[in-house]
Amino acid sequence: MNLNNDIIKAQEIVSGKYNAPPVLFNSYSRLYRITNELISDKKYIEVLKNKRVIFTITASGDQLLNSILLGSRDITCMDINRFAKYYAKLKIAALKTLKRLEYISFFASSIDEKLLSYKVYEKIRKELDCESLFFWDSLFNYFDNNKINESSLFIDAIFNEEMMRKNNPYLVFGNYKELRRKLDKVNIIFQDGNVYNKINNDKEYDLINLSNIIGFNFNKKEYKKFIEHLPLKKKGIVLSYIFGYHLSWQGNIEMQELFSNNNYNLSIIERDRGADSILVYKKKN
Repeated sequence: MNLNNDIIKAQEIVSGKYNAPPVLFNSYSRLYRITNELISDKKYIEVLKNKRVIFTITASGDQLLNSILLGSRDITCMDINRFAKYYAKLKIAALKTLKRLEYISFFASSIDEKLLSYKVYEKIRKELDCESLFFWDSLFNYFDNNKINESSLFIDAIFNEEMMRKNNPYLVFGNYKELRRKLDKVNIIFQDGNVYNKINNDKEYDLINLSNIIGFNFNKKEYKKFIEHLPLKKKGIVLSYIFGYHLSWQGNIEMQELFSNNNYNLSIIERDRGADSILVYKKKN
């Protein structure tokens, strides 16, 4: 029943009958095509490396794929957006099928004919599970790729092949093949829901990657309380990504006061447009 509802809503979005809200996050939000986090930064990589049991926001699927490359083996993915799991599974299927440059072009090309090309999709679809196959067939078989790309199925944000390569370690030459080899050795569970009230407390994690949800939580005291009660293993870590470090952290006294103690470490990520940061909370021994 949920799959049918997902397909109906996706078709309404692509056909223009329904316009997904540009910012609001809900069950049928717009998808991120690629991560806008600089996961290739060495500080970010060190946090992800060798964390075997992890929880991550699904988002574009890139956090998941980079984590597998860096050693994760038991992964729970959750997103409030029901479309996110289908998109992540499309990337996994593409990884199993396409060469690296064709993969990048399929998901991030600036050439209309290549971005989510139907001809390329035909090669990928055989690797999709049943639900994802029904979902993507319901779009690719009824709408051309331009219609899909121009719809509000995706967030209207800058993306290109260079950005996709730059942000993702798994797209470095050599890493792509390594990730492909590792895909069949991991256990991935996809869940729909709001991380604030649905994360499984029966399981403990080496890493919980909350991506940038801190940027959409205006009550930082509640956010701090939330992450301090997450189900972590001994020495487990919670990662939060903060865009625009100078704007959202350095000039925000409330955030400095809330997170400035021995359990938190703020690492600055320099990038072309300024600086972001990763906030790392480490559980006490």
